[in-house]
Amino acid sequence: MFRAVFAAMIGYSLLGIATADEIVYENASVRVEWASNGVLTFFQSESSAESQLESPSTAIVPTESLSTAAAYRPFASMLLPESEYCWNSKAHQFLSTSEPRQAITFTGHPEQRFVAMCVAPLANSVKPTTITLNALPTITLDKQYDPNVVKTLGSAGLTAVDGHPGSYMFLAVAEPGSRRGVVAAWLTSRVGSGIVFSGRSSDGKRVEIRAETQYGRREIPTASEVSANAQATIANLGAVSNSDAETSSQSVPLGQDVVLTGETFLVGAFDNCLEGLETYADEVAREYAIKLPPQQAGYCTWYADQFGGAGSEESTRQFADVAAEKLVPFGMTYFQIDDGWQCGQTQNGPKKNFTTHNPSGPYPSGMKTTAEYLNQKGLRAGIWFMSFSGNQDDPYYADKRGWFVESAVDYPTPGERNTRRFSSIDQQKGRPYETFWGGTSLDMTDPNVAAYITEEVTRISHDWGYQYFKYDGMWTAMACEQLYVNDGYAPDDFGLQIFDDMSRTNVECYRMGLQRVRDAAGNNVFILGCNVSQNMRTMGASYGLVDAMRIGPDNGSDWSGICAGPVRGSARYFYNGRVWYNDPDPVYVRDSIPLSRAQLITSWAAVTGQLFAFSDWLPGLSEERVTILQRTIAPHRCYRARPVDLFESKLAQIWNLTQDDTTILGLFNWNEKESLTVNRSLESCDLRADVTYVGYDFWNERFIPPFTSQLTAELPGGTCRVLALRPWTTDHPVVVGTNRHVTSPIFEVRSETWDAATATLSGESDTVVGSPYELRVVMPEGWQVDKATATDGPLNEVVMDGQTLRIRWIPAKIQQSWSVRFQKAP
Repeated sequence: MFRAVFAAMIGYSLLGIATADEIVYENASVRVEWASNGVLTFFQSESSAESQLESPSTAIVPTESLSTAAAYRPFASMLLPESEYCWNSKAHQFLSTSEPRQAITFTGHPEQRFVAMCVAPLANSVKPTTITLNALPTITLDKQYDPNVVKTLGSAGLTAVDGHPGSYMFLAVAEPGSRRGVVAAWLTSRVGSGIVFSGRSSDGKRVEIRAETQYGRREIPTASEVSANAQATIANLGAVSNSDAETSSQSVPLGQDVVLTGETFLVGAFDNCLEGLETYADEVAREYAIKLPPQQAGYCTWYADQFGGAGSEESTRQFADVAAEKLVPFGMTYFQIDDGWQCGQTQNGPKKNFTTHNPSGPYPSGMKTTAEYLNQKGLRAGIWFMSFSGNQDDPYYADKRGWFVESAVDYPTPGERNTRRFSSIDQQKGRPYETFWGGTSLDMTDPNVAAYITEEVTRISHDWGYQYFKYDGMWTAMACEQLYVNDGYAPDDFGLQIFDDMSRTNVECYRMGLQRVRDAAGNNVFILGCNVSQNMRTMGASYGLVDAMRIGPDNGSDWSGICAGPVRGSARYFYNGRVWYNDPDPVYVRDSIPLSRAQLITSWAAVTGQLFAFSDWLPGLSEERVTILQRTIAPHRCYRARPVDLFESKLAQIWNLTQDDTTILGLFNWNEKESLTVNRSLESCDLRADVTYVGYDFWNERFIPPFTSQLTAELPGGTCRVLALRPWTTDHPVVVGTNRHVTSPIFEVRSETWDAATATLSGESDTVVGSPYELRVVMPEGWQVDKATATDGPLNEVVMDGQTLRIRWIPAKIQQSWSVRFQKAP
């Protein structure tokens, strides 16, 4: 009765009245029911995860088109007090009456495995207002997810459900052993910044999830103003830039109210939350139409043990000469110059005039000359800069003071102490907004700044010839506080800034800046964002606008530095190859560190398939260390690597990369002092329990005899083992590895065929001309080689040892077709 009266009072002609257990949303995988007590219950289909509806891709699937016999199980619920929400059945939308007023719209596509809810503010005809956030009502997980058993994995890493301060964008709640649980995440961050919190219910027996979109500030005009602006936007759509079109008002009038652009939240139950996180990343890629360019691999000058920082004109040429011979044929693609080439004053961080090089600095002939030399050597020229930062005290910016964002507050209040993390930076109301190390934030809504960024990026990419960008200080485009090192949620001064266009939120301004860099650079430039740990709000706000992302803080060649990248690269692994390429910061192989450490970190980067950069002075490396780079630097580009113990260990120790019937299993001991014993069932390693496996241990250079049921391995402190595994059959030989790459044979063996009639094993491999190549084969007992050939002719270096076989040759062509004819021993 109340809903009907309320609907009539506020004039919603489209409102419907939900009855007990009304289905308000349903597709092949999920269902949402609304009961008369105001409880929304979320259900997951018990049918196969692969099942999909064969119907048009519409937002809402009519329930009558679904099988009534489909089995659903509840996994979560949400209370919508009937005094605060009414239901618009036509739009599949709940409308709130409490402040801030909002709409919760159920949306999605037929094959989506999440419940998708768009949470948007409402504008009305009364008066303009400003809001700071929109929050969903608390989501309570089903009792099957015991808060004493499950763990949460979010941006803060692996914790208890009440052991983290909040997570940016995503959160998984899962049982450590089975991985069964729930993934809750913000799909979008176009206007606001998505945060997910978790904790226990008041009685301690349930897991609760609370999700909110933080805007900092969002100006809400009246409904009539929004409608007029929407019509103007439609009329002038052809003149709107990409950055403007994305965030322009896409409003839907409902009576006297208008639903503004909102962010979409996803929640879904999965038997394996690793699959849930990967599915989430796939949904992000779909939402933002992400199509990643080929992955790059190369060198960063910053941490180098010789000629570090920006390097120099002379050292860069010397390095490129050696790289062209020793690493480019093995997959190295870029050379990136870091901080130190630019002009300006060194104050509160790096120099911040990126319009030209320092004539008395390390590249006196200019940046274009060096880029041309690198390109001639087969390397993509790369460069570091800060697109969105300035220095208000630098003479270069003396006539550009109006370009900066201003502070809306005095912080600290006069007479009080600055208690922020970087307390050396005070804010004065009306003065340029300054952040620690990042300097003064340029205003992304200022047309002069837009022209400046376009000119700067055009010069670097098109005039100088740099086709790989590493741009730093990203958060300054958002004009908010630096929180470095930032993983879990931390309150900041988000929204306490003044832009030229105050109708834009901080996130919108940030995305405008990133879009301008992309537009000016063009699609041929590979863009690496650096880095989310400076302020984690940049993570979700960067979706769709970078090719790679530094997913953690700076590292180093010492033990703690070695572990810094894998910590974040494990917890955020699912982004890699889907949303962007994860950049865990460089690996190290320098002769001053133990050989086992060099093998560990390069193998981790190679097996996980994340962005591979190194930062060692190549001309000074021993051949032993160069060989490690040759065996790891090229990306395998499979993007299916998965940390199988992610919910068991804060730093995953076991990674599975499977393609067809071949598995690369990476075992990593992140304890430098103590040995690690691995004794796990095959199922827990994502291997088949009913299969017998054989394989090859890459770094130990030995065959692995047949084993079943359990995987057992011993790893001394700070070491790794990389195992190539194949199902074993006594019917014919199989290739279990090569010496080309640590992820071989997946990496380069393009085909493998067994012809029983002629007893011939044949295949194709991509090799390196002039570099010895070795096939490693396991064969049935009593077999021997009759004849071996390749593209280059007969192969005579054949080494048999019982049931194992090594065939070696030096390729004269990259693509090699090979065949090995066998016979049974007399």
